[in-house]
Amino acid sequence: MKNALTFTLRLVEPVLATQAQSSEANSATTLAYVPGSMVRGAVIGCYLNDHMLDAADPQAQRLFFSGAVQFLNAYPSHPAHAERMLPRPASWRVEKDEVGNRQAQLRDLAIQDWVLDNPKAPGGLFVWHGDDGVQLVDTRLHVTVHTASQDRNRKAEGASQVYRYEALAAGQVFAGAIVAANADDLELIKPWLSEVNRLGGAQTAGYGSVVIENIRTQGDWQEYRAAAALPDRVVITLLSDALVRDGSGGLADTPGAALGITAKPDKSFRRLHVVGGFNRKWGLPLPQGWAIEAGSVFVYPAAGLDRAALQEAAAQGIGERTAEGYGRVAVDWHTQAAQKQGVSNKPSAPDVELAPMSPESKALAQRMAGRRLQAQLDRSLVTQIVTLTGGASPFGNLPSAAQLSRARLAARQAWETGHLAAISDHFDSLKTAAKDWERARLQQTRLLDWIRELVGLDDETFKRKFELAAGLPEVAGETADMDPQAWQLLRARTTARLIEWVLKQAVKRKKEVVEGGRP
Repeated sequence: MKNALTFTLRLVEPVLATQAQSSEANSATTLAYVPGSMVRGAVIGCYLNDHMLDAADPQAQRLFFSGAVQFLNAYPSHPAHAERMLPRPASWRVEKDEVGNRQAQLRDLAIQDWVLDNPKAPGGLFVWHGDDGVQLVDTRLHVTVHTASQDRNRKAEGASQVYRYEALAAGQVFAGAIVAANADDLELIKPWLSEVNRLGGAQTAGYGSVVIENIRTQGDWQEYRAAAALPDRVVITLLSDALVRDGSGGLADTPGAALGITAKPDKSFRRLHVVGGFNRKWGLPLPQGWAIEAGSVFVYPAAGLDRAALQEAAAQGIGERTAEGYGRVAVDWHTQAAQKQGVSNKPSAPDVELAPMSPESKALAQRMAGRRLQAQLDRSLVTQIVTLTGGASPFGNLPSAAQLSRARLAARQAWETGHLAAISDHFDSLKTAAKDWERARLQQTRLLDWIRELVGLDDETFKRKFELAAGLPEVAGETADMDPQAWQLLRARTTARLIEWVLKQAVKRKKEVVEGGRP
């Protein structure tokens, strides 16, 4: 399918694009992209403004349900080139201390058996291939805590619910595509696509406003640029989730059968997750199933394989729900053993001479930047707290509630004074209680080790951990007015807040589960 209707999607408000496995009862976590099923549903809504939709409507069946037209996922748009980025291959690795380093060399384990001391996936979920190397980016998230009460004037346990939304942040631009064999079908869809102005959940609560821009029809559109083929192997990479069935009718964990490949992969870097959906008309969820996750990589022996036939099959999409963007496949997309990263993900700014700001305006911009910095740190704190303590059993072998409370008081003292030594001194002074802390666990880590590691973070590690690796927020070119002493104070207080909040949850869990008391 080389005919494509491409567009950019600008988020005016945060967008909540959740999936079945993405949240617990009192929270909702978005996908990192805008799924094709969401775009398709919005276009169908606009179609219904002009037509009655029923099972006998041949046009609607062809455009939205047959798979003849496929609504692909909208991934981040490259900021400089306005091109659709793609999911990062799961076979790429860097050393642990290079995670988040946008200039680290990327080693592809699908192509070469690299020997790394501590291999980790690089930072950035999406990739763009340019002439000067590849560029990795992440989407930005907007975290909001909401409350719901039977009586809006009364907030109390049993009468109120607290829940958390983690949505795609406003201001971001995504690039999408709708592909079809028949270009006339795309011309039919274009006016309905241009009417789309809301996407996702919680649309009455300040979420979902979008603007569709730059709608263009392309007759020879390519989803990716293939690299030079390797003589002895074929590299298959999923560009979206895929629901593929094996010979027995069950869901498969490799794409080989759908591509006509009978051999087993020599290497695979696969991830599986549960996918579902929601039917707004009936108010019911769609059946859930295990999908091979976007970015999964499979390496097959080249003997007996027709690359042209594979590329043709991949262009049509494989498996189920291809109309919603599932089953997109790349053949020989990345075949180099190592990839160099580009220097910048930002568009080059034009040479414009700006008038100098007055001292009052500069001070105001610095104060605004300081508020943005604090807000960003607060969002990161909430995300880390929920990630660390939001599961069913995040803690193990906790010491007594009294010991946890004393440690929490030390963390609060560090929070108030800005001196993390209060935390270190508390644990250094432990005698018999030290053995109890040796056994305490947070997730899969010793709780005491987690605390000491936080207290000892260097500046760069702190910035990566709290999502400041790209630099401090700016307003009108000004960052927060912060000398080294003020920065160290902010760092210490932020670290102490994280430790204090985690210990607060530990005290609560200890009282509820072990001692049976109330928090």
